[in-house]
Amino acid sequence: MWLCDNIHFLFNPQEWYIMFFEQPQINRVAHHLEATLAELCQGSWTYYLRKSQSASQIHYQNHLEKEIDLEKIFNTPEIFRAREHFSLEPSFDDEVPAFALLNGSGRYVYYSALLEEARKIRDELRKQDPDYNSIINCARAIKESCADITDVTGGKIHMQVDRMMGGNLVVDLFMGVIGLVCTPVKMLAGLVCAIPYCLSFSEYCGGPQFFLDTALELLDSVGKILFSLAFPLAMLKSAYNTGSFNPLTKGEVQRSIDTIIRLADCEIKLNEANVEKTSPSN
Repeated sequence: MWLCDNIHFLFNPQEWYIMFFEQPQINRVAHHLEATLAELCQGSWTYYLRKSQSASQIHYQNHLEKEIDLEKIFNTPEIFRAREHFSLEPSFDDEVPAFALLNGSGRYVYYSALLEEARKIRDELRKQDPDYNSIINCARAIKESCADITDVTGGKIHMQVDRMMGGNLVVDLFMGVIGLVCTPVKMLAGLVCAIPYCLSFSEYCGGPQFFLDTALELLDSVGKILFSLAFPLAMLKSAYNTGSFNPLTKGEVQRSIDTIIRLADCEIKLNEANVEKTSPSN
């Protein structure tokens, strides 16, 4: 069914027209913001899980929007965990375990709070008459949010939206190269886990979804490199996803937030103008 639905979408011009031209820009940018923050939150969550020494150390912030069994997750070997709890990222050689746990916990709590605000924007936009003042307040809460997180070596990292440079051309080029190196390693890990997956020991690694996700990750890495080198294409991609033609000096989250605030403010002014037109003249 999933494959049939996607094939129908790919070869249906009307669906493409709706996606690119009829969907309100603020909805599209808000969706992209939520997806970006969800990815950041997911990465910090899996790191937090790997650094925890017991299930009692894990404080789940409901970023998955569902109940989970922390004991079951913790007692499952890392490589056999379900998709939303799985990671193969290497550890730093100089990290201190206690500081690494604080780092993972701090980043996870920070990103979870941002994701919660992004989902408030999503829920508001789904209403027939969105409260654009509420949307602006949520967007500003994300933009102004900051936190001092413990570094893996004991120092401090100041977390702030304008320092989150994902989606920046230089950063994307670097991450694309890393992705090209890491995805073959993930493929190899998947092959090793194929038998455990067939025996139901592994919930994700070694299964069809794992190989599909890894292939998409490889394509994403290639795309990041190509878009970083082809600057005009990167500008167009940024304009579609974030409403900004500036993928160089700002990160993806900041660009999205600025656009949401601008568009919501325009909607407020438009609504006020419509009220003035329809109100009886004195």
